[in-house]
Amino acid sequence: MRAQITTAGAYVLLDGYFVFMVGPTPRGDGLAIVRLGGHGEAGETAWECAAREVREEASLRIRPLAPPDSYWFQVGSESETLKPGPPPDNTDGEVPPLLLVRGAGDHGGRLSVMYLASADGPAAPASEARGLLLLSPSEVVRIVCTQVTLDEYRHSGGLAILRDELPGHLPLEPFLQLRLLAVLLLRHPDLGIGQHDPDGVVDRYRA
Repeated sequence: MRAQITTAGAYVLLDGYFVFMVGPTPRGDGLAIVRLGGHGEAGETAWECAAREVREEASLRIRPLAPPDSYWFQVGSESETLKPGPPPDNTDGEVPPLLLVRGAGDHGGRLSVMYLASADGPAAPASEARGLLLLSPSEVVRIVCTQVTLDEYRHSGGLAILRDELPGHLPLEPFLQLRLLAVLLLRHPDLGIGQHDPDGVVDRYRA
């Protein structure tokens, strides 16, 4: 059975920082860090879906970057390991995705893809996004490996663009695509190198 791409998103590099959405978890006891992306619309390619979702959620227009490889992840795996492999044929000849996530059980025929992309600012939370975090590669790994509250993240120099104030005492909770990005960064430490302009982004977003 040919896998169907149902959702698409992007790891967006803005001046060397990865852009993610942040907002309350459904339980209300943490702040979820989630990818930019969502469900495709009729007639869209996977890349067109990712580009539209990023524009709607973060007000950014993106350009594709060639990934070092394409990696697969199976939902339900005991450990969050990635396996390299070619992307499916139904990416319509576009730039290959960096990450493909295959569903489990009844959703085994569904794929979610993540592209590597770059953008120029300014970023701003839009649509239903409560806020955006701009994460350096080291911050991605830190948030995945240790518990960090929003206040701790901001006090250590982390960049946040919030449409409305979020509870700073709540821990940041990395969702799947952020956790897998940490794995990718450990495998490819130079991911995003060459897209870095730290002075520009810090001047723009730090109060």
